[in-house]
Amino acid sequence: ADVAIHEPGREGDNRNHHAHILTTTRTAGADGLGAKTRVLDVASTASVEIEHMRGVWARQVNMALERHQVEQR
Repeated sequence: ADVAIHEPGREGDNRNHHAHILTTTRTAGADGLGAKTRVLDVASTASVEIEHMRGVWARQVNMALERHQVEQR
């Protein structure tokens, strides 16, 4: 993944620390990266897949916070 972490803009909200995370559009399997997928390009599948990925990410982040005893908000 390619990650860009941004601080808040000078004229913006000081709480707006955020990151942009870009990942591959290729499938990943036991043998490495495979063919490109367009599941996120198709309206009928994109929102379902994105919601699933957000849930997976939230669970992983929360487990990491628990391991490091960081209070979740």
